[in-house]
Amino acid sequence: MKKRFFLAFAGYFVGWLYWKTMLEEWPMVLFVAAFLAWGVCIGLTKKPKGKMHWFWAAVTVLIGLAITLKRCNATDGWDVLALHGAAAFWAISFCGADRGGEDALGFAWDCLDAFLLLPFGNFFGRIQDAVSSLAGLAKPTNGEEGKKMRRDFWLAVLCLVLALPLLVLVTNLLGQADAGFENMVHDFQKLFRWNLSEHFWEECFLFAIGLPVGAYLYGLLRGAARRENAPVLSAAQLEKLRVLPGTGANLVLGLFCGVYFLFFGVQAGNLFAVFSGHIPGTLTASDYARSGFFQLCTVMAINFFLIWLLSLLTKPNRVGKWPQALLMVQSIFLAVTAGAKLWLYIARFGFTPLRLLSAWAVLVLAAGCLLMLYTLGSGKKTFRLWLYLAAGTFTALCFY
Repeated sequence: MKKRFFLAFAGYFVGWLYWKTMLEEWPMVLFVAAFLAWGVCIGLTKKPKGKMHWFWAAVTVLIGLAITLKRCNATDGWDVLALHGAAAFWAISFCGADRGGEDALGFAWDCLDAFLLLPFGNFFGRIQDAVSSLAGLAKPTNGEEGKKMRRDFWLAVLCLVLALPLLVLVTNLLGQADAGFENMVHDFQKLFRWNLSEHFWEECFLFAIGLPVGAYLYGLLRGAARRENAPVLSAAQLEKLRVLPGTGANLVLGLFCGVYFLFFGVQAGNLFAVFSGHIPGTLTASDYARSGFFQLCTVMAINFFLIWLLSLLTKPNRVGKWPQALLMVQSIFLAVTAGAKLWLYIARFGFTPLRLLSAWAVLVLAAGCLLMLYTLGSGKKTFRLWLYLAAGTFTALCFY
């Protein structure tokens, strides 16, 4: 009971520390260390499924260290987003609530659990655990009236402690809205000789906005620790999803391949000009490098999603491997041309950290295409390897 109470109450400190590191540039490693230690204490009794939690813990710590050292020159703000994702994946992995990252479907489900279902499904769990554990500590025995009064007293004290910072914050805001009320509050403070500095009000504000953050994080850890087994789609449920005929899936893939061939034919001059080192037409080097770069990367991501969706909605071995392989080869060609344009741009105008991030995106997408071709040829799952590659290289990029 005592442990559960203190773990629940620690969420208020973690929520406050989150905003201290985000808004006041405290070392990010402080929040990372506090969150990991908090998570270990909550999920210590759960046996982790595999070794993925070690990987996500390393990614979380290293990105937090890179942010603290102000080394994230190339990631352009994506490092903070990646830190949140890695910390969430570590939480569900450490508590054995993940699906091991074997395939894209399991990873998508883990994302849904980590960011929506578990945190918001247990959003008020911190209050429940704090109140119930405190009530358990003061639980009356043999119907003794004195112990019942003692329990009610400590519950009332807890409510007062939790409400007092919000009361102070509301009083300050009302004082800013009305000068007369502000003067009355000042007179009341002088009466009791309160010496509340402006720094105190700032800390109260950080504590207040840290309440939902702490509740969200505690909900994530609490939900992951209490889950016995991560739900998965059974064979019968998957069979119900697979309503698309194989001919329809192959027709869709063929249609996409045909559109890409048409695009290559129309844009042949512009696409192949980059390999000869000159810029076609009246385009400048920057326009040529940027022309369609992000669109091509988006198209490659859509191709991955298309193959995954068709494999989910179609019975196994009904989707032709050759159309999928052709689509991946076309995606690799798009990646090569996008990378060549970027290289030409860097050769003429020099290197910048943001261009390094663009090069990383192209290489990760190209690696995904190659691994997909290997999966189609061998039947072995390679999604986890691609996940290691993408997260690991991004973490290294954060130190540039």
